[in-house]
Amino acid sequence: MEYARLTMVDTRPTTLPAGYLLRNFRHVADWVLALYPDLLCEADMAFHRQFQALSEPAQHLYLRLLTRTRPLIAVESLSYAEVPNVTSTLDELQQAGFAELNPQVDAAQLLELQTRSRLQQWFAQNSRSSAKKTELVESILAQHSAADIHNIIARHQPFTRALRQDCFDRLLLLFFGNGRQDLSEFIITELGHVRYEQYRIDGSTRYFQSRADVETLQRYLQVREQLEDPAILSDSIRLRECHALLPDHRQQPELQRRFDRIVLIIARQLERLQATDNALALYQQVATHPARERRARILAKQQQPQLALQLCRQILDDSHHPEELEFAEQFARTLARKTGTHFALAPAPAVREFTLELPFTGAAVEIVAAQALSDAQHVCVYVENLLFCGLFGLLFWDIIFAPIPGAFFHPFQRGPKHLHTEFFYPDRKTLIESRLEEMATPGWQQRIWDHFESRSGIANTLVAWEALSPELIDMALQHIPASHLHTIFRQLALHPGLYGSGFPDLIRFSHNGYELIEVKAPNDRLQPNQRRWFRHFADAGIPARLLNVTWIDADDE
Repeated sequence: MEYARLTMVDTRPTTLPAGYLLRNFRHVADWVLALYPDLLCEADMAFHRQFQALSEPAQHLYLRLLTRTRPLIAVESLSYAEVPNVTSTLDELQQAGFAELNPQVDAAQLLELQTRSRLQQWFAQNSRSSAKKTELVESILAQHSAADIHNIIARHQPFTRALRQDCFDRLLLLFFGNGRQDLSEFIITELGHVRYEQYRIDGSTRYFQSRADVETLQRYLQVREQLEDPAILSDSIRLRECHALLPDHRQQPELQRRFDRIVLIIARQLERLQATDNALALYQQVATHPARERRARILAKQQQPQLALQLCRQILDDSHHPEELEFAEQFARTLARKTGTHFALAPAPAVREFTLELPFTGAAVEIVAAQALSDAQHVCVYVENLLFCGLFGLLFWDIIFAPIPGAFFHPFQRGPKHLHTEFFYPDRKTLIESRLEEMATPGWQQRIWDHFESRSGIANTLVAWEALSPELIDMALQHIPASHLHTIFRQLALHPGLYGSGFPDLIRFSHNGYELIEVKAPNDRLQPNQRRWFRHFADAGIPARLLNVTWIDADDE
C-alpha cells in the first residue's frame, strides 16, 4: 500500500481545526480496514459499521469521550464546537451502545473524582470545613451505602463513560503497533510541520500476519501494564505468575523480541528480590542483551566464576552488541584476576590528548574551542553526532526505509521500528553489505547527493536537516577518506542506537585532511560511548584526539 507524502503548507495554523479527532480516526480506521481486513473479528467490524451509522456530532462526541484522561466524565464538562447539543447527542450514543450514563462503579472511585467542596456540600454538611478530602471520603463511605453515593452524585452531577473501548484500542494497536500512541500522534502532521517518507506497507510487509499475532501482542501489553504495579514488582510469586501469562511466539521474530524484553524486566526484578535461581532460569530463555551479562553476574555471585568466565568468552566470540562486548571484556578481566586464570585481551589503545588555555566567555566550551582551532589553514566545525549520523542516513536512506516485513506500521514513521537497536543490521544485512561494497567504487558519493536533493526536509531520525549544509557535506566527502567513512558506517549499522552517539564534538578540516576532536571542560571525562568510538578510530587509523580545556579568567589576560 503506497501512501502519498503529506504536503507541506506555507501558512502553518497555530490551532487545530475543529473535528481533527474524527478526521484522524477515520484515517486510522480506513488504513486498518484496508491493510488488515482478515484480522478483524466480527465485533471489530460491527463497531466500525455502527460508528459510521452515528450522526457526525455523535461520532465527534464519542471520540472526545474516549480521549479524555479519565474514563468517568462529568456531563457538565462536555462542551465542544462540533457537538451543538450534548444532551441529545449523548442520548444517541447511549441508544447505539457507545456510551452509558451514570454507570455503576466503585463508590470510592466515584468519590475521588469529586472536589472536596462538592463532597462537603452533598454529603457532609456537618463536617469540619477544614477536613481533608481523604477524611471526607472515609466519612462518606462509612455513613452511606454504595447505592446512596451513586444516586446522590448522579443526581447532582450526572456522569458518563464511553463503551467498546476494546474495539477502539484494537484499531489503534493495529495502526500504531503498540499501546502507547494514540490519535494525538497526528497533531504535528495536522499543523504541517512534518513530511514523511513514502514506504510500502502491504500484505507481505505488514507487521501483523495473523489474528494470533494481534492477540499475542495484546497479552504482552497487558502483562507489561501489570509490571507497573508496585505490589506485583515486590512479590516474586506474582512476578512468576506474570511470566506464565506470556505466550511464546518464536515463529514471529518481532513478537519474540517483545517477549524477550518483558522477560528481562521480570527476571531483573526477581534478581532484585534475591530470587536469583528464578531470575537465572528466565535469563536463559532470552538471547538479547543484557541477558548474558546478568547470567554472568549471578554465576559469579553464586561462586561459579569459571562458568561466568566461560560465558564472557562466548560473548566475546559471537556478540555484536557494543555494551555486551564491553561488559564481557571488563568482567572477564576481573574474574581472571580473582581466579588466577589466564585471559589475554588486547589493552585498550591510549587516547591522544592535548591541552588549550582558552578565555572563559560563558559560551559552550565546544564553540569556544572550535573558534580557537579555526584559522587561515583550518576550518573547525562543531558537529557532535550530527555529521556522521546524517551522512549515514543519506547514504543508506533507501535501505533504512526498505519494505522489510514488520518494519513499518503506518505512514507516519521517521524510520523503521528497529532502527535504534541491534536488529537493524541483521534485518538488512545483504542490503547494507552491498552498499558498503559500493564505497570502494568511484562516484559512490553521488548517492548521498541524490538523497540530499530528493529527500530534503523529509523526516528521518538520523538526519538533522538543519545541521547538514551542502558546504559541510562537501568538505566531509572531500577530506575524509572513503575507507574511514566505511569503518564508521559499518559500526553505525551494527547498532545505530548506541553507535549513533559518542562522536567527537569537532571536526577540523585542513588542506591535507581532517581530524576529529572531543572537547572536555575542566573536571569532565570521556564517557563509555566516547571511549568506544576512540577505540574504533585507533583500530582504523582515523585521526582523533581529546582536547582538555583550561579556562583563562578575563582578569588573567
